[in-house]
Amino acid sequence: MISILLVEDSPSQARLHSAYLQPLEVDVVIVETGAEARAALADRAFDLMLLDLRLPDIHGLDLLNDQALDCPPTIVLTGEGSLRLAIDAMQSGAMDFQIKPVGADKLRESVERALERIKSVPAEDLVPAMEEQKQTAPLAADKQGPTGFFGESPVMRNVFALIEAAAPSNASVFITGESGTGKELCARAIHNAGPRRNGPFVALNCAAIPRELMESEIFGHRKGSFTGAVENREGAASMANGGTLFLDELCEMDLGLQSKLLRFIQ
Repeated sequence: MISILLVEDSPSQARLHSAYLQPLEVDVVIVETGAEARAALADRAFDLMLLDLRLPDIHGLDLLNDQALDCPPTIVLTGEGSLRLAIDAMQSGAMDFQIKPVGADKLRESVERALERIKSVPAEDLVPAMEEQKQTAPLAADKQGPTGFFGESPVMRNVFALIEAAAPSNASVFITGESGTGKELCARAIHNAGPRRNGPFVALNCAAIPRELMESEIFGHRKGSFTGAVENREGAASMANGGTLFLDELCEMDLGLQSKLLRFIQ
């Protein structure tokens, strides 16, 4: 029987998640602290670990980053839905990142996907793959992922998980990557997967617009507000209202305007 270590300091949450997994006919062992998790991992081997991050004695990522522990493949469950935390979890070797409260179907789907991957990858190859995942910074399970994305490698699965985690959030998202890796594609996937999908997606290339016109392009202007302003103009920020504003090549923007943009975002 598949054995799962559930590390969750809330007894009610632990019982609920355990009940969600019963249809999968798995053996679920529940512990509430990092110390109990260490003891359980030292005592026996588990096929999978479901890990809460806010534990009473340690942060959950400390378990994943402890080289002395033989951690099994891990799904992170947390109430902290930040993109930075999702990246940190994936870089620490987590296979998936789920934001609580997580429903029964979603939790079972995540567990089944992880178990399928474990079965399909030889045991001797799984640990090196997880170590490679720790060293590779993810950009965001099927071969087809979010809109426009295809892939089934561990790194691309991380991309898909990050897109899914970021899409429902109202937080600003910072996407990095070399030229041609698909940053705008990633932004569109986040837009299409979230509640703003029916709103506009407005993309603005900060490197292609003259510095003196950039503020007007983002925020718009009134007729006569400066020389050459012959009519009222709606800015990209206003046009993106209810949707997503994608600012490409943001580092090319004048620092003074970056400070105004920060105030606008705040």
